[in-house]
Amino acid sequence: MAKTKDNEVTINQVRAIAEQIVRDRNVTIVEATTRDVKDILKRGSDGYIGAHLQTVKIEYARAKLLEEKDISPHYNAALYDEIKRHTGNAREIALAEAAVTQEMFDEVCELNIELENQLDQDKKELAQIQTAFIEKEKELEDVLRDAGTGKTANDNLLRDALSKADKSENNLSEALKELTTAREELVATTTKHELAEEERVKLLEAHIELNERLQKLIEDKAKAEQKVESLSLANKSLEKKGLDQDKRYEKAVERAARAEALLEAQTNEGASS
Repeated sequence: MAKTKDNEVTINQVRAIAEQIVRDRNVTIVEATTRDVKDILKRGSDGYIGAHLQTVKIEYARAKLLEEKDISPHYNAALYDEIKRHTGNAREIALAEAAVTQEMFDEVCELNIELENQLDQDKKELAQIQTAFIEKEKELEDVLRDAGTGKTANDNLLRDALSKADKSENNLSEALKELTTAREELVATTTKHELAEEERVKLLEAHIELNERLQKLIEDKAKAEQKVESLSLANKSLEKKGLDQDKRYEKAVERAARAEALLEAQTNEGASS
């Protein structure tokens, strides 16, 4: 099953959706949240989307500040660096953690699919061996039945040969030949019975071995499912971190606003002087 990776969510996509939210809801870019963007995008993790959204908000805050105030390029760059310093580390951590978690999640999903395919294949092989086992059992029954019939027939031949030997010495040579033939057929029948028994034992051993493999695959599949569940919990934790990052960004915006006010006060004071 193909999965859409979170790193396919680009900052341009997030920027376009944020602008759409501002237009449709008549709100500021600061009020757009990670959940709002994800609801429209329909994919991606909160960590990736939140990191891109923070970058977009910084860009808009900087552009607005330049538009409203006559700020020198040097001070503007310093202010931008200060805002970026407060949010950059959180964004990098979120991206790194989200990338690692998604990669592990994809690997476990692929392993789970492989295990399921192998399990299906082994079930088919087990069914084939079971069918072959039943057929060999039937063959063995036929061999045993033929062996019993052959033994009775050989006993009759042996009695006839002895009877002929008693009745006539002239027929003794022929009776001995018939006796030899009967003994050879008995040996051949016994050998065939032994070979069939050996084949039956081999099939039983193969049946046991495949059952053990099947149990091992079932256990591996259960472990993989547990790992998927653990990664799902880790992903939820990352989503919570994304919400915390939004709060930290809001604080950074507030600090930028205070810095803007301080700048304005300094500007006014310089003008008064």
